[in-house]
Amino acid sequence: MRIIRYALIGCGEHALQSHVLPGQHVEGLKLVAVCDPNAQARYLIQHALKEGVPELTEQEVMKNAEIDAVVIASPDRFHFETLEHAIRSGKHVLCEKPIVTTIDDVTHLRVALDVARSNNLVVTSCHPRRFDPPYVLLKMALPDLIENLGSIIAIGLDFSYHRPSERKTNLHHGLLIDHVNHELDLTSFLLGRSNTWMRRLSDSLTDYEAFGMRRDGVSLHFMGTRKLEERIYPEYVTIRFERGHALFETKSGVVTIHNHESQTSINSMLAPTDYPARFLGIMENFADTICGSAENYLTHEDLIDNSEVGVALTETGVWAPDLLP
Repeated sequence: MRIIRYALIGCGEHALQSHVLPGQHVEGLKLVAVCDPNAQARYLIQHALKEGVPELTEQEVMKNAEIDAVVIASPDRFHFETLEHAIRSGKHVLCEKPIVTTIDDVTHLRVALDVARSNNLVVTSCHPRRFDPPYVLLKMALPDLIENLGSIIAIGLDFSYHRPSERKTNLHHGLLIDHVNHELDLTSFLLGRSNTWMRRLSDSLTDYEAFGMRRDGVSLHFMGTRKLEERIYPEYVTIRFERGHALFETKSGVVTIHNHESQTSINSMLAPTDYPARFLGIMENFADTICGSAENYLTHEDLIDNSEVGVALTETGVWAPDLLP
């Protein structure tokens, strides 16, 4: 069995919960180094491990031929520079989102992905809803819902999270660039990828709202807030069909389906959100794709779309890929 030796670049609670701990359950995936200038952040990771791992600088990680891959979980502004460095060094990359923080870097990202492809390097990111049971079951249920209620006209995605910590507010320009990539990626997962335009309605550190239209005719409405006092993460999906609509509350797994023609409503259950399953899926896919036993769950086109939407809406208020250079 092949052992994939990876280094964590950027430590902290999110890296621990989303990557390090799930990665310990992935056969053949081994954390062999941590990299962070903050000693307290490094200690958090080391304290959670059964045995310590070397603490290296980024340069040392990139020069180490025995390290196959890197997981990048540093602050946003460092993501793309480290990703480019890793690809030049022949490393596979799992980079937290957003991969880029300026629209100019999208062009450079395209080049970096072409280089990675030429060198058979895996580049992926973290969109864990694709592995979450309620979203997986929702995707499976869509053909029957379409048969009963007609084609999909619109999708609305909404979330309500706890207030950001002071540290979090210093990491992001706004909630939009931190999160709209998740909403766009989820629509690609549910419906397949389609060229999309979007417009920003609002953005701050604690809320954002945007709307748009896919080329296949499905309209989109994304919004979310970070204003709760408790650390809970309710997420909602509303789908409007030609002859009805459905509301999915993924945290609880409750589904309510309304048939506008028969004037009937049905309550049902999907599996509720499973955060360990979400992040285990991410790490398993990374390892399996490197080994060649699975396909990357994100295509390079997905990575471009998910990166471009956030920076375009943040910088200009509009994302229209057909008009971008």
